[in-house]
Amino acid sequence: MIRYLTRYFLFVCLSFFGVLHAFEDKELEEDPLIRLQQELKEVIFHADETAQIGIKVVSLKDGTTLFEMNANQKFIPGASIKLLTAAAAFKNLGPHFCFETKLFSDGEIELGKLKGNLYVEGAGDPSLKSTAFEDLIFQLKLRNILEIDGDLVFDASEFDDVALGPGWMWDEKIEFRNSPVDALTMNHSAVKIWVKPSDVVKQGPFILMQPEVPGLIIENHANMEEIEPSKTAIVVSKRDVMDKDILRVDGKMALKSRMLQFRIPVKNPLLYAATEFSVKLKNHHIKHLGKIRFEKKPEAVSVLATYLSDPLSYLVMSMLKNNDDLYANCLFKKMGRVKYGKPGTWSNGSQAVRDTLASICQEDFVDAVILDGSGESRYNRISPHLMTTFLQMMYNEFIYAPEFIASLPVAGSDQALRKRLKEHRLHGKIRVQPGTLKGVSSLSGYVTTKNHEWLAISIMINGFIKTNKEVKLGIEDRICLSQFLRKP
Repeated sequence: MIRYLTRYFLFVCLSFFGVLHAFEDKELEEDPLIRLQQELKEVIFHADETAQIGIKVVSLKDGTTLFEMNANQKFIPGASIKLLTAAAAFKNLGPHFCFETKLFSDGEIELGKLKGNLYVEGAGDPSLKSTAFEDLIFQLKLRNILEIDGDLVFDASEFDDVALGPGWMWDEKIEFRNSPVDALTMNHSAVKIWVKPSDVVKQGPFILMQPEVPGLIIENHANMEEIEPSKTAIVVSKRDVMDKDILRVDGKMALKSRMLQFRIPVKNPLLYAATEFSVKLKNHHIKHLGKIRFEKKPEAVSVLATYLSDPLSYLVMSMLKNNDDLYANCLFKKMGRVKYGKPGTWSNGSQAVRDTLASICQEDFVDAVILDGSGESRYNRISPHLMTTFLQMMYNEFIYAPEFIASLPVAGSDQALRKRLKEHRLHGKIRVQPGTLKGVSSLSGYVTTKNHEWLAISIMINGFIKTNKEVKLGIEDRICLSQFLRKP
């Protein structure tokens, strides 16, 4: 009888613990956080096996880390480093800061003639366009200046003369967005190249350039062919030979093709700006009798005209939403100039950004490597942990959080993310900055779940052999979507 009761007791205990264990397993399966973590691990497991992946996801409601993987490892962040540039710019310059491009003179105005030199001083404004020169010249006309007796002198001393940042790869494709940096740039330091079909097979198409820039040579190796317009394939490549820019046009063009337009950066932004200013003087019938020179203006000069850029809040929005490298790098050097004095350099820009981030986040940014404002440098290094810490502080405590968050690209809408995460339910819910280099992809910013919980997220992927598109859609976008679907 005792043996029977003992066996019965053991059976009941085992059954109880079995039911308890099964209940715990079921509870774990139904735990949203555990299920989310399992989903992310599944996404990562099927990623490129050569890829190095770092991720951190943090709830902004209570600071809970929802998921992390290699979060303290440093990665090449690519263009997501623009988030740091934006925050540092708000802190150092303020949201109402404007770049000031000015005209000076060391002479007097007598009977419509400026008896002296005219100095054009660049302030590093990346948004400067031809209309700005029109405005400045109109201000000269308001002073009844119809003739300049001296030289035209262009001053770009606000920045150093190192146009390309440390760690930029020479084989990276030069595009409109990453034009060379200079203190006096206009039209994004790019010319327009128009390729227009001719009507003779095997001849080259017509090629026009606007504006004409000294030293910029076009080599036409393209051909007209009897093909469907959809088969037109024209490529404009750029190479530097000594002191000349050479644009090579290759490919084939249909006889009935539409005219094509390309925007190609020039090698010498200052020369481009000087040429354009000189042409506009002539167009406004202001005579110039002297030479064109490039040097720093003297101290004893007076201001004749001033052109103000849009406020910084607008420039930062354009920088992030369009993923614009020139804007980022001009702001980077400008911060170095403002904080440490002339000229703005890559080095003092780096110091200004790291010092500012340390003051914002109360974190040690000594180990972070930030060598440019755009993320083109392959020497840049930052961890997902440091990035999400920064994003938390920006969201919770930074005085310019509304301007900063409003500037972030919205998935499926803004230029930087226009082809990604376009589902209607995601509209306005994912605000992140992407970054892409060869073998580098990143995504950092904010995700709002369908239950209205804000998350800070940073994904950094280096060293993969798959295409950037596969990595972005197969890993980054799936992770963002899983975060959106998260249930607290």
